[in-house]
Amino acid sequence: MRVLVTGGSGLIGAHVTQAVLDLGAEPVACDIAPFRLPTSADSSSVPFVKLDISDLDALCSALEQHRIDRIIHTAALLARTCQEQPPQVVRVNAIGSVNVLEAARQLGVGRVVMASSIAVYGHLTSRIVDEDHPCNPTTIYGAAKVLAENCGRAYRDDHGIEFVALRYGATYGPGPAKPPSRGVATDLRAFFERAVRSREVVLSDQDDLGRPLVYVKDAARATALACCQEKPVSSLVLNVAGERAATLSDCAEVLAQLIPELKITRREGPSVSAAVRPQSVALSIDRAREELDFQPQYPLERGISEYVEWLQEGN
Repeated sequence: MRVLVTGGSGLIGAHVTQAVLDLGAEPVACDIAPFRLPTSADSSSVPFVKLDISDLDALCSALEQHRIDRIIHTAALLARTCQEQPPQVVRVNAIGSVNVLEAARQLGVGRVVMASSIAVYGHLTSRIVDEDHPCNPTTIYGAAKVLAENCGRAYRDDHGIEFVALRYGATYGPGPAKPPSRGVATDLRAFFERAVRSREVVLSDQDDLGRPLVYVKDAARATALACCQEKPVSSLVLNVAGERAATLSDCAEVLAQLIPELKITRREGPSVSAAVRPQSVALSIDRAREELDFQPQYPLERGISEYVEWLQEGN
């Protein structure tokens, strides 16, 4: 089975490419940036195509040339970049996603797995959020993801393409940082890098809010399973996250065990009424367990430990 991984040079895309290899399939990475695997493995063993997903003809050529059977679509501009360049998010995250679906239709690719995000939900109204939670995105990034999901639904209904979108929690872990990418993953990386290199973290009251984190290898494994398993995924969308919500304060506690000299500073903010204070939330991953037999392998302590070790090696 040959799998095209768009955005293969990104944090999630690079790990997805490795996870596809681990499942015994043959990935082909594509991106506008240079590609390398996130491990010490020889990246030259993975075919790489430099292309922009806003170019439909180039996508079709890549699918035909490499005889692609399935697609994993992770290419996208990240959230904060989208806020600064709204026209670009339409070109890349929206039109680019439609191009991936259209190329799949034209070349007879049977399954497309798309990287989506909890940004589609907007303001969360439940402490445990499942896939039936209303989608009311508050950012153009989230709105573009909703549009891409809905286009995937249309291609699934109208053209029979097996489509599923995976809504990742906040993703962290070792891997390439593609400047000028800016978003939650980049912010998390900055948090961990400061802890390792400056031996300091600064927390605020907002950092006591639980958020659905997912270690990048868990996100990648779920994505590869959705693509490579024999049976189709019946759900249109699946949440992907760790076992429980975690706060940055929780992360700091784990870091303090790994870095004894770590200095933790708390910056006090204005008091907020409990009635308006944001609540901690977690993602339900019950459907991913059922559909993909997915079980997170990296609890917070294991994920942070591996990430810190990677950063300490000078990455």
